[in-house]
Amino acid sequence: NVEVPEGTFKTACEQACPAEAIVFGNLKDESSRVSKLKAQQRNYKLLDFLSTKPRTTYLARVRNPNPHMPDYRPMPATWEEYEKRHGDPRERLGEEAKHGEHAAAATERKGEAK
Repeated sequence: NVEVPEGTFKTACEQACPAEAIVFGNLKDESSRVSKLKAQQRNYKLLDFLSTKPRTTYLARVRNPNPHMPDYRPMPATWEEYEKRHGDPRERLGEEAKHGEHAAAATERKGEAK
């Protein structure tokens, strides 16, 4: 059980990224940079609602909420705001899956009728 100190090694993609947007490290070490980033409220997992259990996570972009600024966009900043505007995407995914099942059953019935 050897624990390598943080910063001893850097992957090529970490070295090549001038914005330091790619971070690897020990999640068990609460003082490590990667642990601190994962603890932020902006941290999210892509397709997490599908229970895919991804290891890679991302930080949401920080947007300026001031409507008088040039980079302002009236987009939801939180999951709750998104749900209020667009509904729960998991429900739509369930509906699409149902439609796919119905289409497959209809195709099978057509094949049986021939």
